[in-house]
Amino acid sequence: MTRISTSPLCPHIEQGSGLDWLASLSVRPKAVKTFSSGACRDVKSIDPAIITIKRRWVQDQEAYLREGARGGRRFVDEQGDLGGVDILEGLNEYVPGGDIEAQYRAKAWTWGFIDACAERGVKPCIFNLAVGNPEPEEIDRFASLITYCLDRDGYVGYHGYGPSFILYDQEWLAFRDVLTFTPRLESLGVRCVRWIHTEAGYDRCNTPIPSGAWRDLVNRGVMSVGEVQQGYSRYAQRCRDFGVEIACIYTFWGTEQWRLYEHADSPEMLSWFAGHWEEWSSPPPQPPPQATRARVVGTGGAGLRVRAGAGTNQPILGVLPEDGVWLSPVERVNDSWARLPLTEVEAAGVWLRPSSSGPAWGYVMSNYLEWG
Repeated sequence: MTRISTSPLCPHIEQGSGLDWLASLSVRPKAVKTFSSGACRDVKSIDPAIITIKRRWVQDQEAYLREGARGGRRFVDEQGDLGGVDILEGLNEYVPGGDIEAQYRAKAWTWGFIDACAERGVKPCIFNLAVGNPEPEEIDRFASLITYCLDRDGYVGYHGYGPSFILYDQEWLAFRDVLTFTPRLESLGVRCVRWIHTEAGYDRCNTPIPSGAWRDLVNRGVMSVGEVQQGYSRYAQRCRDFGVEIACIYTFWGTEQWRLYEHADSPEMLSWFAGHWEEWSSPPPQPPPQATRARVVGTGGAGLRVRAGAGTNQPILGVLPEDGVWLSPVERVNDSWARLPLTEVEAAGVWLRPSSSGPAWGYVMSNYLEWG
């Protein structure tokens, strides 16, 4: 019986649907991104459980943006039959940094896009932000719009690219959405932001490497194919840690223009992705909790958010102060998260005692803990 992987990594297919390839897999990706409704229906014919994401490419995005909300509706309505499409992307990278007028045009367009998606029964994915854009304080302008989208079962799109050291000292590029934007939005009352990395993988970003695509890195001796694959594996784990549900790896069956990003003509890469999806065919076993004590450090006095689950998309339950007080018991859940009883959070002066029907545990990011 064919299974669906739990990995967030998914193929971003430019041409066609990868029909024969998908049919051959014993464990299939949880989602597939394509450029047509017909390709989405092809994917569903192979496995209805696969989430389908459609991007519509248009040559003149400004023509739609200038029309405001009417342009957002027109963008959806012109696509005709959306049968087989689960998630519909809006325009691509249409929220530039540093241009207030363009940002307000983007807001107006997005209201209409969200409404049209809701009427057509597809989930909207808005913004599809270019890596590193906009500036952190600029995302504040979109808080109410993001809430409106989330209330309609939508997503916020970000391009989670990183350079050859994709998830180390440049992690703020690939995960600027969850590391920078989410905390700002939560401070404004936006809850449970759902991010999709609508494009993802290796790119030069702000490094001197000419393209930074994975083939370029291999051709120039910057990384081996095995190291590229290890980077993807760690990226998948960090997506899971941060609550990014889907990351569309660019590209499979792409155009010649994007040759250096192509995976589908590399047997090594196709084999690796098949093995990766099989490895992630079921949720990973949770390591046994280790009870110890810890205190909050490194927050600059802002305190440490306590969440309802191990992910930055989980609701915030409160904030632990950075006051030097040791808390116990605190249990390591995995490399990124720890948990403590909400009764212990109450003892720190943050909480009322939880009701019997409420959560028993609060989860915190362990890199802000000093262990004792």
